[in-house]
Amino acid sequence: MATHYNRFRFPVSGFGFRVQGSEFRVQSSGFPKSGEPGTGNGEPCTLNPKLRLTGHHFRMTIVKKCFCRMREDLAREDDMDRWTGKYSESLYGIMRIVSGLLFACHGAQKLFGAFGGAGITHLPPLLIAAGIIEFVCGILVAIGFRAGYAAFLASGQMAVAYFMMHAPGGFWPIANKGELAVVYCFIFLYIASKGSGILSIDKAVGSRQ
Repeated sequence: MATHYNRFRFPVSGFGFRVQGSEFRVQSSGFPKSGEPGTGNGEPCTLNPKLRLTGHHFRMTIVKKCFCRMREDLAREDDMDRWTGKYSESLYGIMRIVSGLLFACHGAQKLFGAFGGAGITHLPPLLIAAGIIEFVCGILVAIGFRAGYAAFLASGQMAVAYFMMHAPGGFWPIANKGELAVVYCFIFLYIASKGSGILSIDKAVGSRQ
């Protein structure tokens, strides 16, 4: 008589088992619960012979439990997506404004001596150019006027600044004090790919046309 063999795996719940005749083997943590047969990882368990005829129902019960767990996990994720998704464009606009203003402050330090900066008279030409890019691009990104182009230029400037000023000090940004340059680089790269969005001059002008 041929032996009936089934294998089930559920990557979301981290659970899997296999059934062969009246024996099943738990593959990882999950059902059955602690204290029930076969709870160990890979621990075999022989079912009651009277349950052989109901093996199909046993397997379907486990499948239903796993899918219920999956459905609950997905429902929680959907709730978060619905809550944040409603405000995604507004949150992007706020991120763009804040990032642009903070970036412009670095330029104001170099060019005007604001926020404790030394001012333009004490800077080499390379840092003066960097200050101009930071101030002008930061303002353009914040107000949302051609923010994609300005953010792309700012992202490139941060990449150059990192490899020129920070990378020689070590491989890891946290060690060479270049983590802020890396963060700015990727934030502006994302803004360059997405554009001005809402809360911007480009959006206001486009809506009037």
